[in-house]
Amino acid sequence: MSTEWYRHRKEVFLEQLFQRSLFATAILNRQEVVLDINIRFTELFGYTREEAIGAYINDLIVPSRYELEADRFKSVVLNHHTMRDKTMRRHKDGRLLEVEAVGSPVIIDGESYGLFAMYRDIRVEEEALRKMNRLLNTDTLTGLFNRKYIYDRIHHLSNQSHHRFIIYYLDLDQFKEVNDLHGHEAGDYVLQEVANRLLSVLKDCGEAARVGGDEFLLLATDSLHCSWDELEKNIRKSLQPSYCWKGQALTVPASLGIAVFPKDGKDGDDLISVADKRMYEEKKQRRIRRIPLRQDPK
Repeated sequence: MSTEWYRHRKEVFLEQLFQRSLFATAILNRQEVVLDINIRFTELFGYTREEAIGAYINDLIVPSRYELEADRFKSVVLNHHTMRDKTMRRHKDGRLLEVEAVGSPVIIDGESYGLFAMYRDIRVEEEALRKMNRLLNTDTLTGLFNRKYIYDRIHHLSNQSHHRFIIYYLDLDQFKEVNDLHGHEAGDYVLQEVANRLLSVLKDCGEAARVGGDEFLLLATDSLHCSWDELEKNIRKSLQPSYCWKGQALTVPASLGIAVFPKDGKDGDDLISVADKRMYEEKKQRRIRRIPLRQDPK
């Protein structure tokens, strides 16, 4: 095969590269009108070549809430840069697809005449990544987040000084007695019930994690639909009823310590420490009320 032979058949080579690419590819002009698509584009998005050519790419595959992002994407590419990002695009039947999008300019004599818009289906790998993250960040017994996740979230939020947030540090009183008297199966049941009650109270207001044996940490950011005082009241109320274990009522009070960023601490460690100390102070006061000091006989 000589270079001369290849030169005369170059368009055939490029056409096969275009059609057999692993990326779903559309060739667009500067106005983002589709000039051509490959077979992979049809497989991924459901449009035939006849349906796609002449259509505006946004009308075909860009969900309305992603149009501004798509416009920024196009602007970067038409300024002679290659752009790559993870985003969402729409199938012909309306389904949203997770894709990796790559935009590359078509430059002729120093001027952008259009772009290649290429898409790779990443749904399988993104779901696998989410499952792995859930395993890494979830407490297996309760289904809540684990210590690593909630600590990372608190540190992340504390580094964004414009965010106000609150944490509730919770510890179960007399939990050891449950394990000692009724066994670890009963203890596990109580922990799972505590988790369920916390989730029912939090709803969309925040996140809950199990950070130790019988210790929980709740996080809520500042929002109009979530009153922190009301949330505290509901947390305490939800944990007051006893837990029914094999016909027995298990009474397990909870102590709660609260800290607000940035008033009570400038970083995550300080904030957690403040909430922890306040929780143990409440636990101490409850213990004093439960076991008053014995009076000396006169």
